[in-house]
Amino acid sequence: MFSQCTVASADTAMGAVSRWAFLLTFAGVGLNTNIRELARMGWRPLVVAVVGLVTVAVVSLGLVLFTSRVLHWGVGN
Repeated sequence: MFSQCTVASADTAMGAVSRWAFLLTFAGVGLNTNIRELARMGWRPLVVAVVGLVTVAVVSLGLVLFTSRVLHWGVGN
């Protein structure tokens, strides 16, 4: 129904839209960040944020490795 060229260009366009949406989301978060208020709160919220981010990163990496190595999911399969 669709040629390979059409599917590939749609995939490329969706990838570009996804990257821009991701960047705009983080720009919006950055614009709403009050550095003075963060400094006033101290170091504990920073530690909580870092622990949360590291936890999400480790779980995400674990899931990627599990699905690619154990379940053999991924590109080309």
